[in-house]
Amino acid sequence: MIFIYLIFFLFSLGQIGRISFFGQQVNIYLYELLLSISLLPLILKYKLESLKQAFKMHKEIFVFFVVLLFSYLIELSFFTANQNAVAFLYLLRLALYFFAFIYIGWIVKRKPNFSKKILQGLLFFIILTPIFSLAQYFLYPDLRNLFYLGWDPHLSRAFGLYLDTSVAAAIYGIALLFLLVNFSKIKLSTYSKLMLILVYSIMGMLTYSRGFYVAMLLTLTVYLVSRKKYFYILLLTVIFFLSLMILPKKFGEGVNLLRTFSVDSRFQDDKVAISIWQRKPLLGIGYNRIRYEKERLGLLEKENEDVTHSGASFPSSFLIVLVTSGIVGLLAFIFALLKLAKNSELAKLLIIFTAVFSLTDNILLHPFVLFLLFTLLLSGRKAFNYRSNNLR
Repeated sequence: MIFIYLIFFLFSLGQIGRISFFGQQVNIYLYELLLSISLLPLILKYKLESLKQAFKMHKEIFVFFVVLLFSYLIELSFFTANQNAVAFLYLLRLALYFFAFIYIGWIVKRKPNFSKKILQGLLFFIILTPIFSLAQYFLYPDLRNLFYLGWDPHLSRAFGLYLDTSVAAAIYGIALLFLLVNFSKIKLSTYSKLMLILVYSIMGMLTYSRGFYVAMLLTLTVYLVSRKKYFYILLLTVIFFLSLMILPKKFGEGVNLLRTFSVDSRFQDDKVAISIWQRKPLLGIGYNRIRYEKERLGLLEKENEDVTHSGASFPSSFLIVLVTSGIVGLLAFIFALLKLAKNSELAKLLIIFTAVFSLTDNILLHPFVLFLLFTLLLSGRKAFNYRSNNLR
């Protein structure tokens, strides 16, 4: 149990718990190291047995990984050994989350009580994250001093320990949906749950992420329609627009909800993505080779081409998949998401939220989001059918 709490604590540290190599081209998080250590004995113990069962249930995810691997292999000769090594490490990261989903899920099936431990670790993270995020917003609201390390110069916005408003907004949104959908099942006091929902709602608004606003409004509307609570849709809309009116308008263009510079920048990046995809339309250039393709085309500034985080991606997870694995990979990715959405009501809402958000930001492929999504999918609905005094 302590091991699980430690993983979630390290996860809550965000970018503070990161170790970088090769001029920040390779980043490893401390929680990933601990997750790998915990996963290894499970792989050695259950070997192919878990994979066979997982394949029957999640063929679409396996197909997506096969496409990624194949697109990586067929483009090896077009990139240097160092570039291929970096790209392969990111493939390994995706494999880590996938295998964790499979093998830990196998343990949950065989030992249902294990899902309770995962839930306790998740609640620990959900309680800890607002503390760190509120401290950042009030004590460290200016990220411009880290611009030289490749971070966007966010000012007067909530970005928590993730140092990115979009990623922070995605984490807040996922936690908020988890709390809302399972409100009556989570063994915390009603006051505690209401306070957490309020704080996460406020933190999400304070990111000033318009992608978050659209994705959350659409997801909650779907949820309320499915529950036939049509009056609450009107109430939600009124509360949302009132919240926009009272949001603090501090110094900085980032808090201007009518800003256009980010829209123009995304549009230009989208055009670059489409032009690169057109060169390799079926299977793409291989996962995590975007930076090197941009360098080849002279699209990165020489003085910060290694450290800029946007250099290795595009402002949409779907565009990244399209460029790196082609139309075949994109279709496999979409089918995998649709399959995961059938897992439960919460899974459907989480996929809707992250997929819509990922149309304008790289959300679905971010390691923090992947970890949290798979954790919620693993905990499942049965995880709440118990009583635990230490969670009250």
